[in-house]
Amino acid sequence: MAASRRRESLERLLVTGVLVLLALFIAHRAVVSDIGVYQVYARNFWLHGSFPREYPPLALVPMLLARGLALALHLDYTRAWLLLSAVVLYVLALAIGRPTVLVALLPLASPLLGTYDIWPILCLVLSYLLLERRPALSWLLLGVAIALKLFPILFIPLWWQQTRRGWGYLLLPLFTFYPPAMASVLHYQFARQAEWESTVSLLSAVLTPSAMVLRHAFGSVEYYSLWSGRLSLLLDGIYGLFFLWIAFLRRDLGLMQRMLLLLSLWFLTNKVLSVQYVFWVVCLAYLEGQYLYAFGALAWATACLYPWLTVIDQAAKVLLGLPDTMAAALRLAMALVAARLLIWLGIVKGLLRRPPPELPVPAGEVPG
Repeated sequence: MAASRRRESLERLLVTGVLVLLALFIAHRAVVSDIGVYQVYARNFWLHGSFPREYPPLALVPMLLARGLALALHLDYTRAWLLLSAVVLYVLALAIGRPTVLVALLPLASPLLGTYDIWPILCLVLSYLLLERRPALSWLLLGVAIALKLFPILFIPLWWQQTRRGWGYLLLPLFTFYPPAMASVLHYQFARQAEWESTVSLLSAVLTPSAMVLRHAFGSVEYYSLWSGRLSLLLDGIYGLFFLWIAFLRRDLGLMQRMLLLLSLWFLTNKVLSVQYVFWVVCLAYLEGQYLYAFGALAWATACLYPWLTVIDQAAKVLLGLPDTMAAALRLAMALVAARLLIWLGIVKGLLRRPPPELPVPAGEVPG
């Protein structure tokens, strides 16, 4: 039995390693990412001590680690970042315990390894796994995830309902959010218009197709109209109601179900729906093995948007307009956005109807 378990563990290590190397190869061949931005930020902080505040302050840590690795191994920054990200991805896949998660994410390997989102995802996964056994460390890791990427703050009520032991450790990483930094992060988020693949952008295009504006700003393609602001406020209000319902009233749902629902609905109602946000829900879903095929389809549907993202991005940055050929490409891309939205809404509906998982009954106790 012990030999069989060791063989299974070794096979999992090897399979995970091969899939991570494949993801690294794909990412290296076609880097679609913010690595260039990270390099500039790391260099400016290294030389001048300055760091733009659209990212939470702790996001600087992986950027500086990649710079240090590049200097130590005499690599260019992109290769150093991808190598460091591959190590983090390997640890993340082992923590999830399902190498198949990498199969679902392979078509998105380039943006997956090309952004720093795998760092807060790893912190959140470890925090979830340690919540019952090591609550203090779990709270600390949740705080780190929040200090890296702001929206894991949504899970504080869920963690509080599970255990209040060690909750003070949550505050330690949050001290990096000194007031000017927090104000800058919030200003950056509210100043952005609707990204072209967001629900806000899709609804705006349906309501006022002739009044849409395309521009390249904040490192992404924005596609919006006068309706976008009103739709964004409406969706924010809808999310607020869903948040209260799921976080405080739907106690019949399991913890992971509520996490997936809160994240999915947050991404779907937010005016910024970057591709890397799909990583979050896919990793969490594979952690518990819920709706694997549906979340895998979501990842692959998102990958289908990438060729159109490149076309539209070039139109916004180079052409500074939307000629007829680009308009046709955008209309087709929005059809793919709508298809992905339907897949995601189907997952949300399934999660809301799914009964909570049955807990094992300890020996000597009678069920019920």
